[in-house]
Amino acid sequence: MKLQAILKQYLEENNISVRELSRRSGLSNSYVANIINGSNDNPSLEAFGKLARAMNVNSLELFEALDEDQSFNISGIPPEQIKIPLYSEISCGLGMFVSDIPEDYISVPNRIIKKNQTYFANIAHGDSMVGKGIKDGDILVFERTSSLESGQIGSFCVGDKNYCKIFRKLNNGMILLESANEKYDPIVIDVVNNEDCFRIIGVLKFKFSIEQ
Repeated sequence: MKLQAILKQYLEENNISVRELSRRSGLSNSYVANIINGSNDNPSLEAFGKLARAMNVNSLELFEALDEDQSFNISGIPPEQIKIPLYSEISCGLGMFVSDIPEDYISVPNRIIKKNQTYFANIAHGDSMVGKGIKDGDILVFERTSSLESGQIGSFCVGDKNYCKIFRKLNNGMILLESANEKYDPIVIDVVNNEDCFRIIGVLKFKFSIEQ
């Protein structure tokens, strides 16, 4: 679910107003209202934390309930943060090599990160994932894993190229890496022969939008 839908559901189930939720969170009434009516689909991470506390829910649990295409404004990050390595651009198009050497580090709130997991970030390059709200230049944060469920968005290595795509596992054992843009054909992976040197690197957890 998007944060907008979660907030609407919370208001309905608890029979409270937008104004009351604003009071509890310490955010302005217009700010909360804009998230709920869809005018602001890129809230700050600081506002996200305040809304979680206002609803008496754990920030990480609320984060896990969000759609993978939910974006956040990178400004206003709280002081309790950890650094995640930022690697070369990942392809959301025709594929781009990602170096093993971090280019930089980004800071994210530690309350939305699992302590026993490893994370990395890439900068999206291309337009093949625009249907999932991922735009060229967005910062994508992945949790390292070697397995995915069908329909999840992940980071993949195919030969010497890295991709951000939608993972699909077919009944015949083949794997499709799908785009969220009809301009791009899926990448077909034969995992039996694995001639393409395919591996799963991570699952997309959240992104920072280039829109501020």
